[in-house]
Amino acid sequence: MTNADRITEYIKTGINNNKRLGLELEHFVYDENYTVISYEQMAECLTKIVQITKGKPAVEDGKIMGVMTKDYNLSLEPGCQLEISIAPKENTDEIKQIYEGFRTIADKVFGDKGFKLYEQAVLPFIESGERDIDEIPLLPKERYKAMDEHFKDTGKYGKYMMRATASAQVSIDFCSEKDAVLKMRVLEKIAPIVAILTENRTGIKRDKKWNEYILRTQIWQSVDNDRCGYFENSLSENYSIERYAEYIYKCRGLLVKEKGRLEKISNSKVEEWFGDREIEDIDYLLSMYFPTVRIKKYIEYRVADSMPVDEAVNYITFIKSIVYDHSVLLKIDKLFDCVNSTDDIYKAEEIISQNGYDSFVYGRPLLEWVDEIFNIVLESAAPEDRDKIRSLIPIVLINKHYVDIIKNNESSHAAEDIKIKEYLNSSTAKYHNRVVRTLYIPKIFTKKETKKFGSIIDELYGIFDKVIERYMTDSDYRKEFGFSKELEELILSEPMYSANIPIARIDLFFDEKTRKFKFCEFNTDGTSAMNEDRELNLAFKQSGAYKEFSRKYNCSTFELFDSWVDEALNIYNGSKCKKRDIPNVAIVDFLEYATINEFYIFKEAFERRGCKTVVCDIRDIRYDGERCYTENGMEIDMIYRRAVTSDILANMHEAEGFINAYKSGKICLLGDFRTQIVHNKILFKILHMNKTLEFLSKKEADFVKNHIPFTMSLDDLFKEENENLRNQIFSDKDNWIIKPEDSYGSKGVHAGVEIDDTQDWIKTIEESRNKKYIIQEFCVPYRLENIVFKQNDFYWTDTSNLTGLFVYNSKFKGIYSRISYEQMISTQYNEMSLPTIVTG
Repeated sequence: MTNADRITEYIKTGINNNKRLGLELEHFVYDENYTVISYEQMAECLTKIVQITKGKPAVEDGKIMGVMTKDYNLSLEPGCQLEISIAPKENTDEIKQIYEGFRTIADKVFGDKGFKLYEQAVLPFIESGERDIDEIPLLPKERYKAMDEHFKDTGKYGKYMMRATASAQVSIDFCSEKDAVLKMRVLEKIAPIVAILTENRTGIKRDKKWNEYILRTQIWQSVDNDRCGYFENSLSENYSIERYAEYIYKCRGLLVKEKGRLEKISNSKVEEWFGDREIEDIDYLLSMYFPTVRIKKYIEYRVADSMPVDEAVNYITFIKSIVYDHSVLLKIDKLFDCVNSTDDIYKAEEIISQNGYDSFVYGRPLLEWVDEIFNIVLESAAPEDRDKIRSLIPIVLINKHYVDIIKNNESSHAAEDIKIKEYLNSSTAKYHNRVVRTLYIPKIFTKKETKKFGSIIDELYGIFDKVIERYMTDSDYRKEFGFSKELEELILSEPMYSANIPIARIDLFFDEKTRKFKFCEFNTDGTSAMNEDRELNLAFKQSGAYKEFSRKYNCSTFELFDSWVDEALNIYNGSKCKKRDIPNVAIVDFLEYATINEFYIFKEAFERRGCKTVVCDIRDIRYDGERCYTENGMEIDMIYRRAVTSDILANMHEAEGFINAYKSGKICLLGDFRTQIVHNKILFKILHMNKTLEFLSKKEADFVKNHIPFTMSLDDLFKEENENLRNQIFSDKDNWIIKPEDSYGSKGVHAGVEIDDTQDWIKTIEESRNKKYIIQEFCVPYRLENIVFKQNDFYWTDTSNLTGLFVYNSKFKGIYSRISYEQMISTQYNEMSLPTIVTG
């Protein structure tokens, strides 16, 4: 028997009738300053995990390199990435349970040392190009040292792959050689598509050397063509395990184990090295090859990015529904019968890396392939797996499905659009007696986006808390805000509760294809529009398009009233001024400015929780030195403030009772005046200042640089040292916008894109000098298709999108979606609103 035969027979010993899946999930481990954990620190953590789990240490070269436990094994990758390997299971939920048990231990062990585990495809500072790959040390392991040397001669990105990438790999059983070959062929053909379906993007700006999509795949494309990617002839129906083994044996080697020693053989082919000697460790030899679809005693699919475990379980459920249903395998194989060469796959990867879901690959638009794959898989999938599988459907395809319901059948939907408008006209969705304007297609997000929004808020609010703390304790820092003496005094009053920002709507421009985003405004005063979203959803649920769409997708909406009451009461119960278990509540504003309908819906929500509640004008609040009460004599324990700070400051003498009650510390005011530190647009400038960046962590500082638009005071623009920037802004109007530092409802906002003439733009800027204005980088909104129905007519158009994230007590709670035909999205530029629905 030849060595090639021995490799073949070794692989064939894996044949079995099981239908299991195994998961290997890699993690980066670093601190808030992007310092990657050292091997010495990692070794301490692994030793601690051994003690907690009563597992066994995995030792190589005299050093701990992993942990072996009853349920999982841990191992270290070359850049000190931590990989968990969970033994194959038929039940994917069992994999999740095991993983969560691991994280309970790992998060505590690593957290105690200031480190955190991250599921990312590529290290962020390598993706952005901010740091050099050589700054990341290589693990002290002979195997990795040899690989590092080898890859210097085989491609551009070997050191990137080893030190800065992380994946989610799935292991798959095969019941025969024919079954193995079919599974490998199908998995190879769809690999470029699976790569983008499982892409885990950071949303940061990328180094120019990278294309926009599937970055980890790009890196693997230039590591080692002999042992990575797709092996020659592997798409042939006549391919076999024997041919796979022959390829391995005749290929240039890298490392082998012989007589218990590691031998570097990268200058020889494997067959040349062994000659007549029998291979000792076939499994080790096979592990030195890294094709996208690898076969040992099981098939390994290595295409997906590292991702959170919920997403990983959904992904492996999707793979299970393909590889363990023979009819599905045959249908997908036939669907892609036009893919005959591995060159076709490489070309598809390259195109997708440039164009994402807008790609044209294998002779068709990418989204058509994606749609057909999911149709095949979902048709045969187990009912309990379908929601998990649907979670992988990209948002761009989900939007297309809604559009396709309407296209070529527009006339029947025109009547449905009329029903929506009739409902809204008779509803409470009015602002200053103006009925909310809308179009026919709602704003759709998936749970993947909402999870992303939650993480965005967590990061942002960590920064807010540090800024507010510095403002409260540093008089020099306070001067940067330029607040009046009266406002500063209100802000510096003793806080009655810990939440710096009880309620807010954080507006951002979010690109649904790249997940990049930039913030627009932080609305922490007078946060509104909850009722618009509620009424819009009620209106749209009546439409035929919505009903048909919801038969295919599980649709949910955000509840924005009771959820606020819950958090408001949590804040009250933890406040210093709590008087009784169930507080009396006043919802206050200058009522001539107020969205009154919304106030009364909040009133009903508070009353459902047993709170005696009134809506009253802020000027009618009375304070007698001990008690705060309304004009009709109801004692107030908690005030839900909807009046914006600028209006209060302009009318302080009329709101004296309210002001005195607040200053006394005997009333729970939601929110107090700390919110103005964030609400005022001058914060956008201050966040970029060295005075701020120096007390933020490196991770937080990068968050600011990536997601807070460049901003400066308009008056500073006219300083002599800013002459070059001023000339650039004058001549490049479309990339800039000016705003008052403290305003709401888009009052006084002027965007260069909406001003036709350069001289008019310059005039607008100059007229805004000395009026407390900022100038800011203009963010081009993401645009989506929608339909406009006119009387006896319709037309399709695309619209700019602005996403508002409702945040209650520092927790992401919902979304308010606005659109416009123009690039500017505000009441003065044809602003409209859409209901927000979440699929999955």
